[in-house]
Amino acid sequence: MKRILLLLLIVALLLPLCACAGNSLTESNPTPQKETSEKTKPEETKPEQKEEPLPTGDPVYPDGFSVGYNRQSIAPEVFPIPTYTQFNHVGLSNHDPVQLTCTAFCDGTTAFLLISLDMRGMDAGIIEYSCRLIEDAVGIPAERVMINCTHTHSAPDNVRFGQGDAMKAWQQLYYKRLVRAVTLAMHDLTPAEAYIGTAHTDGVTFSRRYLMDDGTYLTNPGGKAGIPVAYETQADTELRTARFVREGKKDVLLCNYQTHYHGSFSDSVSADWVHVIREYVEKEMDVHFAYQSGASANLNFKSALGDRKYKNLEDASTAIAKTVIEATKNEEKANLTSLQYETSLFDGRPKSGGTKQVNFSAFTIGDIGFVAAPYEMFDTNGQEVRAASPCKMTFVCTLTNGGFGYVPAIYAYPHGAYEVEVSQWREGCGEEFAQEMVRLLNVCKEKE
Repeated sequence: MKRILLLLLIVALLLPLCACAGNSLTESNPTPQKETSEKTKPEETKPEQKEEPLPTGDPVYPDGFSVGYNRQSIAPEVFPIPTYTQFNHVGLSNHDPVQLTCTAFCDGTTAFLLISLDMRGMDAGIIEYSCRLIEDAVGIPAERVMINCTHTHSAPDNVRFGQGDAMKAWQQLYYKRLVRAVTLAMHDLTPAEAYIGTAHTDGVTFSRRYLMDDGTYLTNPGGKAGIPVAYETQADTELRTARFVREGKKDVLLCNYQTHYHGSFSDSVSADWVHVIREYVEKEMDVHFAYQSGASANLNFKSALGDRKYKNLEDASTAIAKTVIEATKNEEKANLTSLQYETSLFDGRPKSGGTKQVNFSAFTIGDIGFVAAPYEMFDTNGQEVRAASPCKMTFVCTLTNGGFGYVPAIYAYPHGAYEVEVSQWREGCGEEFAQEMVRLLNVCKEKE
């Protein structure tokens, strides 16, 4: 009996010690459920990243020619978010940053803004509202603004602007970062000289329209019946650069090139191949980089004829980046005179009949000209513009200042295929658009 009582006493004394040990073990080695909770708590309560306040007062226009630059992230912060709605793609995370770059040009009295967005395209109404915000922020009216899209198919899709909490949050983020970018770019105006260069890519981009063995034409035929036997045309491989060397600040390097997106991500947000180029060039050259998409509606990275040199996005994009660097090694100094600009509402001819106004714009700074159209034009029409331009270097910027859809070149209409079938424009409009772009460049040059 005494032994039993003694045993019970020992157990009674040990129980509190075991409980303390158990609590200690639980606190130092929490269960997976508690560990997850502890790890997510800082994420939920972390303070919002505060941005530096914007400069106050009007921007100072330096004497002579100057360039300013700023880039802002427009990567969404709320998910899921619609991306390529044509194929019901939804972004669940950011694969790489989608960005907004603003390059400001000034000749001492007049300023012009060239903005590049990692977007598939932008609706004209959104562009119009963006320009109103820009004018309120820095006093530059819409006729002195070009907003160009790089044409990634993996960005938030502005067709869905304002629909759903994630898209509404992103829309407000975009407008906020737009104002921030143009304000900081205008306050970054720095005296500069310009250098222009060209180089050609090899085995990167192809015509995506093929003559098939049955005599028909197809776009990206893939596994469809028939064998592709020839390209409809040979792709434009010229790449153009304009480098602005600034006093005491990083150079600003602009690039204009013709090729289509590589391929969209079905579940993430991405700037696609432009991100790879931007990252590579900025690392190798220590510059600010901005890309302006060219006439490329009939082009693609992909080849159906077996002669594709670069097998994936990373390799092909790196090859383009190396071509950008090569172009800067073939530079010549550009003559910079006064900044001139011109816009027009051109009467395009839709298939539905009548006319539809198309917003074109151009600006020149001596040897360098920028001209913009809102739709996706074929590279052959882009080449026509460059060949007839009065400027030594011409950036042909499509998907600019609003508007979606293809404007095929005249030779494509008898062949049909995807771009012709879905285009809203009649045969010959591609050439008419090109002629209007050349006219605007000539008007700008006559003003100098």
